[in-house]
Amino acid sequence: MILTKKQLNRKQLLKLSREAQFGRLCASFFHDLVNPLTGLILRIETLKKLKQLNPEIKDIIDSTRNLEEYLLVFKDMLDSRPNIESFNLETEINNCIRLLSHRIKKTNTTIVLNPKRKIIYTGDKTIFSHIIISLLELIISKDTHKKMVEIKITDYPNKNIRIKSDSKLKQTEEFKSLNIIIKQHSMGSLTINENIATLNLK
Repeated sequence: MILTKKQLNRKQLLKLSREAQFGRLCASFFHDLVNPLTGLILRIETLKKLKQLNPEIKDIIDSTRNLEEYLLVFKDMLDSRPNIESFNLETEINNCIRLLSHRIKKTNTTIVLNPKRKIIYTGDKTIFSHIIISLLELIISKDTHKKMVEIKITDYPNKNIRIKSDSKLKQTEEFKSLNIIIKQHSMGSLTINENIATLNLK
């Protein structure tokens, strides 16, 4: 069956409407989930004041706080429209590393960010953060052997983020899917070569 232009437009509008409803539903879900987490964190803050803190309790506190921050990042993605702005790449990458700090610790990973200087990029900061978090999660993976990951930001001739691991990276479907997302948002492209992942920013 061949659809007319009017029917196609109506079909696209219905799809957009469903996506918007799904976005609102997810935003509501995140709000309901984050609220009790915030309350929990406020109530266990006093535990940090104890002179002798059980390592397991400390680990629970750290992971709970990271989960709240992580959920808020994705809530912002659902709530906000594309927001193009100029931001410091180093600052945002450091924020992503902080959000993943519990996962980084659990996977016995050390992350080094170089160089420590101001490089400004103009784009959607929320989408950028989502891409960096997803990329780092894929690189540090679930294994717990000790590993080093080096992140290097360059701005000549083009801005790119080079993430080097001391173990070989596999060109998995997850990497391919992430590259599709990067291209869909006109952020650039992702290449995987041996043990190096390079995000070429547009």
